[in-house]
Amino acid sequence: MIRNYSKYSLLLALLLAVGSAHADHLPHALLAKGKPEIELAGINLEKSKLDDVIRRYGQPAQKLKVPNNPAWSGYRWEISHAKLEVGVVEGPKGAEITDVYIAGTTEAEAGLTGQGLKMGDTLADLKRIYGPLFELSVPNKNPSDVRESFTGVQDKNEYQVATIQWQSWDFTLRVGFNAAGKVDAMWLILPECYPDGCD
Repeated sequence: MIRNYSKYSLLLALLLAVGSAHADHLPHALLAKGKPEIELAGINLEKSKLDDVIRRYGQPAQKLKVPNNPAWSGYRWEISHAKLEVGVVEGPKGAEITDVYIAGTTEAEAGLTGQGLKMGDTLADLKRIYGPLFELSVPNKNPSDVRESFTGVQDKNEYQVATIQWQSWDFTLRVGFNAAGKVDAMWLILPECYPDGCD
């Protein structure tokens, strides 16, 4: 069962406030080939708007703001057996969804990526769907270093995180595995400077 919703929500807010969620890039040799993952919980990072998410999941249970990044807002929903968080940035083209995070045990569509990875799947399922190129790590054990923390981790000694980034666009999918080796959290992050590239 997921605990400490507000603690993790605040951590997600802090993570997103430092930049485009996860600023580090995997080494070129670990970049996945093929089509990047662009959808989690029925939310498409290229097309979906906040209004689409609200139509699907109803009004959020919480909205977060951070003083050092006034353009960013975080929204949290409590859905069946899971929590869903969405980051939104106001920019020149309007509100843009920057990331989607889901944690829990839901077997509904909310716990599913566009390419079919779902809550309860294993590392073997991840490899079958996305291929062998990713980084597998133990989450950062320094709670003060929020940039590298994964928001879904409850007991950092028992969890692993697989980070997948794609060569064509560095969309990032971070997948948390519980002590039994089952997916219990996923975080899909829009690339920095998407879609026009960085100056």
